[in-house]
Parts: sequence; C-alpha cells; structure tokens
Amino acid sequence: MKRQILHKMMLGMFLMLLAVGMAYAQNEGQIFRATIPFSFSVGTHSYPAGDYTLQPMRQHASLTYTMILRNQRGEILANFLTNSLGSGGAVGTAKLVFNRYGGQYFLAEARQAGNDIGWQLIKSPSEIEVAKAMRPSGELVAVNLATH
Repeated sequence: MKRQILHKMMLGMFLMLLAVGMAYAQNEGQIFRATIPFSFSVGTHSYPAGDYTLQPMRQHASLTYTMILRNQRGEILANFLTNSLGSGGAVGTAKLVFNRYGGQYFLAEARQAGNDIGWQLIKSPSEIEVAKAMRPSGELVAVNLATH
C-alpha cells in the first residue's frame, strides 16, 4: 500500500515537472534578429556594428533570464543576465533599447512585438561608471528588429 502511494506521488511530481518544463520552453522560443548600426557594449565587452541574434532562456522558476548574443555566423559572443520587464501595454514592434552616453551605447532592453513582455539587462559596472561620468544621464535609443 505504501509503495503504491509512493509511486503515485512520484508520478504526480514527474508530470508536474514535465508541465512546468513545457511552459518554460514556450518562453524560450523568441529569437531576435537585429542589424545594429553602431558599436555597442554588453557588460565589459564591446561589439562592432553588424547583424546579431539574441535569445532569452528562462532560469528555473525565477523571473531571471539569460540572454544569448550571437554573431551572424551563429557563434555565441556573450551570455548575460536579464530581468523580466513589463511595459504596461503591448509594444507594436520588436526592438532593442540602448542607453547612450556620449558616443557609447550599452544594450539595455529587448522588447517583444505585440506583447508587454520584455527583458532588461542588469547594468554592468562599466556602464554605471560611464553613466556617472556623463551628466546628465544617457538617452534611450531604440532599434526595431525582426523576430523568428
């Protein structure tokens, strides 16, 4: 009797984990393709203008995502942490948002078209240092992009 109860509990936990995993996988399918017309930074690394893809990957049961940045050849350039971001309303076009300080651009957000879902990058120590040196604070620059 105890063995049957244990098996049913284990089966129930397995099915629950499977359902949770499928829900997470649905959030991971969004891939952003962008032609970025200026050099930009993510964390401590800088990248030249060009074609890039970004894909958010959810981290377990949290609202934190890892964003994967790839070049046009599909090589992984960076993995960085983001937080979920709501806009209060659906965004018309998918876009990347950059913080601009003088001539330096830092990737700040990725927004999904037709949805209020977005991802906000955690500011790196490099960006915080540049932002402090540039008073008044930087402006936001948006680049519209295609999603697949």
